[in-house]
Amino acid sequence: MPRILLRSASVIVVAVLAGCSVESVDILDRPLDPIVIVDQDGRSWDITLAVRRYGFDPAGFRFGLGASNTPPLLLPVLAAPGDSGYPAPGDSFDVAGLVLDADVRAYDLGLLLGFEVVDDVAAARAIAVVYQPAAGDLFAVNRVSDGVALTLSASGWVYGDRSVLFDWETGSLWYRLSGRPGLTAVDGPLVGHVLTPVPVERAAWRDWHARHPDSRVLPPPSS
Repeated sequence: MPRILLRSASVIVVAVLAGCSVESVDILDRPLDPIVIVDQDGRSWDITLAVRRYGFDPAGFRFGLGASNTPPLLLPVLAAPGDSGYPAPGDSFDVAGLVLDADVRAYDLGLLLGFEVVDDVAAARAIAVVYQPAAGDLFAVNRVSDGVALTLSASGWVYGDRSVLFDWETGSLWYRLSGRPGLTAVDGPLVGHVLTPVPVERAAWRDWHARHPDSRVLPPPSS
């Protein structure tokens, strides 16, 4: 039975050849259990369930920059109309806009590039806004699972063109599976759990402000 062990200076990945079941492949004459990848911080990530339950290819996990490389933006302070730093209505930048009950807010997408995930609270609901431009993805989810507000963050791993997220509370891995709403835990203690979607839209700030003049906003640093 063919076997491959891919090595680089920063990552050790077990890869399975096409046409071979995970259970039937051995690595250096040892059973493939668990399946682990190691990032540039030296942290090990168990992806056994992602591979066996959801069909992920171990060799498809790329980069492994480390969770410390892109921390989330936690509970940012938003500017309200009249505050110093509130952008002018005609300023040119794109936002992720949310309307939850009477809570209207927007986040500068350029700023989100440096964080990927914003963990916030809107209308008394713990939410996360996720921006993954490589996948053309902007989405938001309710980040509460089993009554616990999770702190979502980029893991440093990319699978396909989407970032693999994780939560600091349980270490579970979360991924936006094709054709499924929200985020699904594909490995870890919460495997199988789904974080439900929250409506969010991409808009030019001038258009968003015209429709929502009372919106609070996380503006660009230059505003």
